[in-house]
Amino acid sequence: MLKSKPKKLAGILFLASFLSFSSIDSFAGERSLGLFNSLKGFGISYQGTRHSDLFESLDLYADIYGFPLGRAAYYPGVKLVYLHNRVFSDFSKDCCNGFFYAGVGLSAGYVRDFEKKNLSYLANNLGFCTSVAGAAGVRFDFGSIALDLSMEIEAGLHLRGAEYHEHNVLILYKNGIYQSFYPQLKIFWNF
Repeated sequence: MLKSKPKKLAGILFLASFLSFSSIDSFAGERSLGLFNSLKGFGISYQGTRHSDLFESLDLYADIYGFPLGRAAYYPGVKLVYLHNRVFSDFSKDCCNGFFYAGVGLSAGYVRDFEKKNLSYLANNLGFCTSVAGAAGVRFDFGSIALDLSMEIEAGLHLRGAEYHEHNVLILYKNGIYQSFYPQLKIFWNF
């Protein structure tokens, strides 16, 4: 019974977050929807219409920390990241157009956090994280298809239920910093 409450709360948190961010764009003009790919996880990504030098993005993905090395079992975490981005340089080549950008925003999720590598399996429970996020990247547009390559850093808190006691543990979210060197590739369809 105690373990089902965090799952329900996580579902409510992400539904509320999605509904609040669903109006990030006026839904006029070109938007992009696609796949989020990284060593962090896999999911979907949305980029809103670019207005002058500003655009907003939203990523929802399964956080796979511990899975590639077989340290985690059962199920991955889930994370939602919202960014408000500013374009600081455009470029045009024969095959594509593109731009460099950087942005800040918020992230929230129900994820695992970093544990020492000398343990064969992750021992800590999943928990809620909330962070301030920052990203920098480059986007290449090839007509109806676009590729976005970026890196992201998060600074925040991680709250989880203790494994052997009936209390909560609040710590700094270490994976937000440690995973900032993992590149993110987003493959978009422009519509």
